[in-house]
Amino acid sequence: MRELCFAELFNKMYGSILIVALLLLCLTGIVSASQITVSGLVYGLWDVDTVLVTGDIRIPPDNELTINAGVTVLFDGPWQMKVDQDAKIVAVGTPSAKILFKPLREGDTWRGIRMEMCCGLSILDYCDFKRAAVAGTGDTANGGAIYLHKSSLAIYHCTFDSCSADDGAAIFCTASSSPFITDCSFRCNNSSADRAVLSCDSSSAPLIQADTFMLNEGYSIRCSDSSDCVIRDNVLIENGGGICAVASNPLISGNRIESNKLDGINGFGINSLIEFNYIAENFHGIWLLKSNPIISCNLITNNDASSDTSRLSGGGGIQCFLSDTTRTTIIEHNVINGNKAVGGGGIGGFFSAATIRYNWIANNFAVEQGGGIYFNSTPLNGLIVEHNTIAFNSAGTSGGGLESPKVVLRHSIVYGNTPDTSQVSSSTYSSFIVDSCDIQGGWTGEGTGNIDIDPLFRDIAHGDFYATSGAITTLPLPSCGNEIPDSMEVWIDPTATAVIDQPPQNLPTDFVLSQNYPNPFNPSTTIALSLPYRTDVRLEIFNTLGQLVRSLCNGVLPAGETYIVWDSRDGGGEVVSSGVYYYRMTAAGRTLTRKMLLLK
Repeated sequence: MRELCFAELFNKMYGSILIVALLLLCLTGIVSASQITVSGLVYGLWDVDTVLVTGDIRIPPDNELTINAGVTVLFDGPWQMKVDQDAKIVAVGTPSAKILFKPLREGDTWRGIRMEMCCGLSILDYCDFKRAAVAGTGDTANGGAIYLHKSSLAIYHCTFDSCSADDGAAIFCTASSSPFITDCSFRCNNSSADRAVLSCDSSSAPLIQADTFMLNEGYSIRCSDSSDCVIRDNVLIENGGGICAVASNPLISGNRIESNKLDGINGFGINSLIEFNYIAENFHGIWLLKSNPIISCNLITNNDASSDTSRLSGGGGIQCFLSDTTRTTIIEHNVINGNKAVGGGGIGGFFSAATIRYNWIANNFAVEQGGGIYFNSTPLNGLIVEHNTIAFNSAGTSGGGLESPKVVLRHSIVYGNTPDTSQVSSSTYSSFIVDSCDIQGGWTGEGTGNIDIDPLFRDIAHGDFYATSGAITTLPLPSCGNEIPDSMEVWIDPTATAVIDQPPQNLPTDFVLSQNYPNPFNPSTTIALSLPYRTDVRLEIFNTLGQLVRSLCNGVLPAGETYIVWDSRDGGGEVVSSGVYYYRMTAAGRTLTRKMLLLK
């Protein structure tokens, strides 16, 4: 056999190397743009760029499917993912590498994820769900993107976009399902008008917290059939409606419910706590039927139900309709301002028992009766109105401040309302009991200790309804928080009818933190502060590094001047070193700071 020359040997070796290199390059290309196709049973790990779903898929019992960050799951048709009993799905993306579930083609839909008695360790984190849709009757019509039956899981940082279903356009929970749904975004989803984007029934108990709902059709959140949802710190803006609760007792706290087409909160048969919410520019702020909740520390403003002629009594801010007269709705510590309705611009009621106390009810408007409050029928002594400021409301016909056939009215200011000839109005004055109130135009009906003195509100243009008349004391109650103004407790001095309507002498008109004296000092100094009214105050000492040295005061102080001594000791009782220190006063949302010098 002829021997190969060096050149021929080199060419053969080079060719083999080139072929191997090309093969490796091709394999590398396949890995970097990898795709798998699935249908039927699925489990194990998806760690590829794209998963193409060509039929219904199912995670079988006692198995787990893990989907890594950055995977896109495409549904080539109206297919569905099902998670069986005791199976688990773990789909954890990142902010920069989300997991995406969507149809393969623009304009198509897929049929979401259905979870049946699945493992509580399932998690969906940083997942995007797009154009999931279901239709049909019964359960098959609910839960566009996620349907939960006797299932619990964590749903964090997920987005739901353009999903649809009769109820639960994005998520539907039933049969004691209790998911955590936190920091998610719901946008442009579509459910029926009286249903919701996120819906729960049959004793489910989800935590719905810090989520955002925008531009959705139907209500944002619905709880029904004994579902004790916790709905906290969410933002619900420009949806078909805010929160709907039916025969359930949700905790509704700290939410921003704004500019929704229907009611901010709509309740039927609920006895829950509604607190610390900002409810603005909806239809009714809160509309209740056969319900007796506690409504506390909310800012309810600029809701407009003046076009609603179908619901008796109106109630632009709060409406109580046919509540259980053996119990009572409690409305306390709220600011109810600038709302509109046919009757009861601020609060309206029809045959309902209510206790309305410690509220600012101002600048509301009724087309007909009761600019501030209107109850057109109440059980005997079923309406108690006490310690409120009811001011500058207006009504088209009567009862600028308040109108009701029966009421117990105590320690309240009813002043500046229109028409001014009927600040308080009733068809049966004999059922009115009015004690220790300041009513413009006076009160000649049943009751004692009533006066007619201008309360001299401090700054009505900015909603400051603290009275400065010597006959009236308005005490700020503990702060509602969540940017909600403090409500007030009103006390009337019935012996002060001859008091000249001037602010008390020597009462500060603003918060003042004076320069300490002496300054420089050793070893102690006195700090003077002045308050225009009784309120919570913190007075703290800081060093030049911004570190807290000592808290000198953290509690309620009276109106006027207060003097506090600092003995140059820290919170542990040790004497501090010489140098510059700062003292800071925080009161009623105001912060004032001054500098002082310790010399030894």
